[in-house]
Amino acid sequence: MFTTARHSRFWSGFGSFAAVCYHSTVRDLRRGHANALVAILSEMLQAVILLLVILAFLNVLNLGQMALRGNAMLSILTGVFLFLIHTRTVTKVASAAASPTALFHRPLSALALYIAAAASGLYIHIASLFLVGLAIHVAFAPIVVDNPARTVTCLMVAWLSGFGVGVLAAAIRPLAPKAIQIAASFYARGNMVFSGKMLLAGGLSAAVLKYFLWNPLFHIIDQARGAIFINYTATTTNLTYPAIFGAACFLLGLMIDRRLKP
Repeated sequence: MFTTARHSRFWSGFGSFAAVCYHSTVRDLRRGHANALVAILSEMLQAVILLLVILAFLNVLNLGQMALRGNAMLSILTGVFLFLIHTRTVTKVASAAASPTALFHRPLSALALYIAAAASGLYIHIASLFLVGLAIHVAFAPIVVDNPARTVTCLMVAWLSGFGVGVLAAAIRPLAPKAIQIAASFYARGNMVFSGKMLLAGGLSAAVLKYFLWNPLFHIIDQARGAIFINYTATTTNLTYPAIFGAACFLLGLMIDRRLKP
């Protein structure tokens, strides 16, 4: 009987936590834009602009030989969206609990705010990815994915690793808010260069590759291209490193957050 009552309390508490996360996610979605469609269109526009800038950059510098055989736009789109999903998740989660007054409500917790911020960002990014991919498929060239399951896995690892980094940044923020803001900005700007969204890991020399392998997003983008394109095999990267990196940041962030609680 005691075990049954304990299990009942556990599931009741879990249900309450899930409900809080759901309502917090909906609130986070509607905070920036009253209409979720406007938020999706805004995210689409930013992704398309970044895609066009990278295409123009590659054409001006005559770097077409660096593109994968097949749909070159899809190759760049893979890097752009995984970059946006990862970096935007870091930014949203890191600033999710910036207002301490929100935590005065008893059912609400910092973890619920982190999950809500990450979930709302994932919803918008997946919707915009689907719409942009559909437009490219209809207007330019058919999109064919060699390994859809591994492609979705890469997308989720990009999101979860960004969630872990964001939780760690949010936990450290009360100790050094300015330093964390600068570090988060530096991390996002560094990923513009070292994420590999404009490069192929298989085409880099060993001397250059060592400057990119530290970045978990570089591994994720390269593995995603290996999953999408049948004529490219990602042999220099793996998904284990970014998964462990994200999990370690998440656990460390929770430990710091718990330690700083009064």
